[in-house]
Amino acid sequence: MENLLEARNLSVSFGKHQVIKDVHLNIPKGKLTSIIGPNGAGKTTLFNLLSGQLSPTEGEIYFKEQNITRLSIANRTRLGIGRSFQLINIFPDLTVLENVRLGVQSFAKDYYRLFPKRSEFRQQQKQARYLLEVVLLQEKEGVLAKDLAHGEKRKLELAMLLALNTDLLLLDEPTAGISIEEVPAILQVIENIKKESGKTIVLIEHKMEMILHLSDHLVVLFHGELLAEGIPPEIIKDERVQSAYLGGLYHDTFKGR
Repeated sequence: MENLLEARNLSVSFGKHQVIKDVHLNIPKGKLTSIIGPNGAGKTTLFNLLSGQLSPTEGEIYFKEQNITRLSIANRTRLGIGRSFQLINIFPDLTVLENVRLGVQSFAKDYYRLFPKRSEFRQQQKQARYLLEVVLLQEKEGVLAKDLAHGEKRKLELAMLLALNTDLLLLDEPTAGISIEEVPAILQVIENIKKESGKTIVLIEHKMEMILHLSDHLVVLFHGELLAEGIPPEIIKDERVQSAYLGGLYHDTFKGR
């Protein structure tokens, strides 16, 4: 299986406290990988290393076989790595469609022109509308972003990320802060992204039902170390994983499978 991203001997320390400890990580191309672990396991810190928010104390990160360990966030985005955050980043006073179109224009390097060519503008509008369909916001294109419900704002952020045409999507708790009623819609959006775009996705999420439904590959962190990785059914049965994180959830989640 081809890997899109690899981390080798990755470690990061804050003072004397080592948060990530010699992690070897393979992210298979075209698959959805979920990173799970108890609070304090180092999941968000690992995300920060992959996206460029943090630099490792030791180790290297490779994307498409290129060493990106010391590249900035902007340069990683240009190479094809996009990240969503727990806090939503949108333009509140622009419409839903305008938010996504700006992302399309940015990818096309057309953001510096006040008046793009009509044909290009139409194509950008068309692409933006397609992305709104992927994230189930096609009926909201004329609504100001600030007037969306929280879950809808999360969908919009995902559309804006897709507009950058990144190969790797790092999704940091996409259901954070949204109501239980909105979770199925976010689940459907992520499924649509998998199906329609074929993107490689890395997900941090605490909702185990969602993780087990979506994931092709699981990575388990514990105290900053890689405890286990593999396909979900194997990982869930791993006694080390159950002891460290899942407890008795395996039996409830997989009952009847």
